[in-house]
Amino acid sequence: MTTSSTSEKMRPANPIAPIVDSAVTLPTDTRNAPILIRTGLIGAGISVVALIGLSLASGPVLTQPAAPVKKVGKPAPSVSLASKPAPPNTLPYKAGAALLGLGSLGLLGMGASKRLYSLLRKEKEYALALQTEERNRVKVSLAYQQLEAHLITRETELVETKNALELQVRQMQRTMAKATRLESAVESTNDVIMLYEAPMQPGQTMRLIYVNPAFERMTGYSREELAQSSPKMLQGPKTDPTSVALLQSKLFAFQPVRVELLNYKKDGSPFWVELNIQPIYDANGLPGGWMSVQRDISEQRNAAEQIAHQATHDALTGLPNRTLFDRRLADAVHTAQGTDGQVGVLFFDLDRFKQINDTLGHPVGDKLLQKVAKRLQTQLRRHDTVARMGGDEFTVLLPDVAGQEVVEETARLLLEALDEPFDVDGQELFVTASIGLSLAPRDGIDSATLLKNADTAMYRAKEEGRDSYRVYSQTMNARAKDRLELENNLRKALDKNELYLLYQPQVDLATGKIFGVEALIRWESPILGRVSPGNFIPLAEETGLIIPIGDFVLREATAQAARWAMAGNPLRVSVNLSGRQFEQSWIVDLIAEVLRDSNLPPEYLDIEMTEGMLVKGDNVKQRLNDLKALGVRLSIDDFGTGYSSLSYLRTFPLDVLKIDRSFVTPMGVDPKGEPMVRALVELGHACGMEVIAEGVETEEQRDALCALGCDAMQGFLTSQAIAAREIDLLVRKTAAARPSVPDKIQLRLVS
Repeated sequence: MTTSSTSEKMRPANPIAPIVDSAVTLPTDTRNAPILIRTGLIGAGISVVALIGLSLASGPVLTQPAAPVKKVGKPAPSVSLASKPAPPNTLPYKAGAALLGLGSLGLLGMGASKRLYSLLRKEKEYALALQTEERNRVKVSLAYQQLEAHLITRETELVETKNALELQVRQMQRTMAKATRLESAVESTNDVIMLYEAPMQPGQTMRLIYVNPAFERMTGYSREELAQSSPKMLQGPKTDPTSVALLQSKLFAFQPVRVELLNYKKDGSPFWVELNIQPIYDANGLPGGWMSVQRDISEQRNAAEQIAHQATHDALTGLPNRTLFDRRLADAVHTAQGTDGQVGVLFFDLDRFKQINDTLGHPVGDKLLQKVAKRLQTQLRRHDTVARMGGDEFTVLLPDVAGQEVVEETARLLLEALDEPFDVDGQELFVTASIGLSLAPRDGIDSATLLKNADTAMYRAKEEGRDSYRVYSQTMNARAKDRLELENNLRKALDKNELYLLYQPQVDLATGKIFGVEALIRWESPILGRVSPGNFIPLAEETGLIIPIGDFVLREATAQAARWAMAGNPLRVSVNLSGRQFEQSWIVDLIAEVLRDSNLPPEYLDIEMTEGMLVKGDNVKQRLNDLKALGVRLSIDDFGTGYSSLSYLRTFPLDVLKIDRSFVTPMGVDPKGEPMVRALVELGHACGMEVIAEGVETEEQRDALCALGCDAMQGFLTSQAIAAREIDLLVRKTAAARPSVPDKIQLRLVS
């Protein structure tokens, strides 16, 4: 049997195959087995057919029963049957058919045996084929498994290789992207990047490999110009040779180096660079070249220089400040000690500069200081130093002078230089100065001592008339100590109740009646005795103590005025407001609080201000309006002694104009005296203001003021400043000596 299908191939081995192989010997020729089987079948069929036919042809065979046993001698009776002919004898034929059948069965058996043997042989062959196929299948299966394992291994390897390749590709892409970004960054950066190849042989110059476009933007030179030359072409006359020498030595030693150099562009303009050079080594660790990075640090250098300049120079005038002056003074003194030389120090202070600031404003004052600084510089030697210490104070350093005469001559030159007026915004301003001189090593060997002594001498010049100089002497220290002691005691005076008020009467010229007083502060110190206001008021202004002192005066004066009003003898009290007080944003609230606390009607409080206070800012008018809204009266004091402006009288809500004593004193002596007072009186009346003359000491002055139409006076002719209880007595005395004042005048003076 042939095995052609897959199912047959997969059929399991015949279990009898081993038995057949060992117990049966198959015939070798089974080719006639089908013939024998067919012949046997045919012969058997013929035999069967023949037997059946012979049986049918011979008819039925009757079987007679056995005859009973008869006694001997008597014959059996005969039976008569139908009379038929006797059948033919077919037995031989049947025997032949039977023999044929037996022969056919033998042939059939032989054919069947051969056929069986043929089938058994084929079965063996099939079993052998199956065994061979199974062995082959097992081999193939093993081979397949090996192949499958190999394929899995190869697939894993391929996956790993693929992943590795993909990773390498991604890394290459990142590297390329990074390189692209790096290239873009290098190309677009403002820093100059250069790559140089080291010379292969001694005597050769390094060769430019690469330079980015920033080089041309920074220097103006092209890459080709750099390649044909070297970076030395950027150096110029002010390039530091020390830095260049350091750079060259580091390059020769193949070491990294960082320097700051002043280079020059192609157009000749200088610029600062920070130069960083790093050596580059090849794969063998040998010097291969250099990478140079140059950064333009001009702005940083300029900013640093500007910061350094600002740290050592005055922002307004550009002069050295105290820090730089002290440094130069210390150097000059040190040098002088080694050469037995002398050093001169001048402390220079403008006279009455505060008045310029107060009347014309700080912008004008600042411009004046700038012009003064320039003029002082023109009077000094090249190696001298003039510095601004602050405000209107300057110092001058004269190193290596022959003696005191040279220092004094310089002081005279500086004073003479101020004789010419200064043109500031179209105004001619005249200023003077007071100068103090000290000399090293005679008056000290350190900056602090020399400046202190020169400052002491300067204050002596101010005390003795200003517009002059004084040379320091040891006796001046006593006065400086007095001033320090004065300040220390003044700080304690308020707490110890050493300050008190006196009041100077203000008299109506038409009636002679006292209608008001001016509150004046006094100081009685248990240590210093009675101190003049001219001594401690400027010190209070300078130190800021005027703020608490002014607060004390305002509260005490309003409280006294309230007591007079409650006693039925109301007097208007005038209180001087300092410039520092007026500048405070809370001054209006303070005055309102004082009026509220004292229960004083506001019309009995007169706030006096100087001209300088009216030019101290854009909010002056608003502040004056706020004060007027409280109901108080506003007076301008010492009008005409400063930088007067008639617009003040027209613009500001002022009630009283006070003529300074410097205009009253010349009356009757100077022909211009009375006309000037008349002009001031008419000016005040034209502006709707009450006019009060200060410093009236004689009856002639009083009569002249009456004739000129002045409203009131104040001065020693009536009384000096006296205590409040004495004011009561004086008011009653003047009221008894004069007739009563008409109601209209009362209203004008009080309301």
